[in-house]
This record gives sequence, C-alpha cells and structure tokens, in this order.
Amino acid sequence: MTTGAILVTGGTGTLGRDLVPMLRDRGADVTVLSRRAAPGVRVADLASGAGLADALDGISTVVHLAAGKRQAEEAQRLVSACEAAGIQHLVFISIVGIDAIPYPY
Repeated sequence: MTTGAILVTGGTGTLGRDLVPMLRDRGADVTVLSRRAAPGVRVADLASGAGLADALDGISTVVHLAAGKRQAEEAQRLVSACEAAGIQHLVFISIVGIDAIPYPY
C-alpha cells in the first residue's frame, strides 16, 4: 500500500479495532486518534476540537469512524480541521440506520 500517513478516529472502537490492524498489515502508516492518551495514539477531542490541529499534523488521510451523541457537530469540526490542515482525503463511515440497533445514541 502506498499512501501517506493515515489517522483513524474511533480506532479503538468496534470497527476501528478491525480496520487499524488490516491497514497496518498492508503496510500503511496508521495512527489512532483518541480522547485518552495511550502508546501510539494521538490525543484530541472531537467534541471540543482540543488537540485536533496537532493530531492532523503530517497526516494525508483521515478515516472517520468515531460516533458520538453529537456526531454531526463533531464531524463538521473534523471536516473544518481537515480543510485547514490540507488533508488530501477524508473517509467518513456513516452510522445511517443507528436507530435500528440498541446503542444509546
């Protein structure tokens, strides 16, 4: 796989736990975005935007898997930050149909 650095929001969630290793197995340079510090993780908060500009430094592609109670606001904040950072690609995985599953949001 020949890509630039990839940042995965929601990389520790249900979908992210499967996607991140698959990308790495294909040779991608993958970093996970999280609200909580951990090894190999960039810390930022999509709800407030805190740390987001720094987290996007050196990234060419963002895969947005994070889903929260204020997803529309958080996604807009991420899109704006990606535009400001000159991110080349943003892949947005939607939760259309979320009302049909028993999660709290």
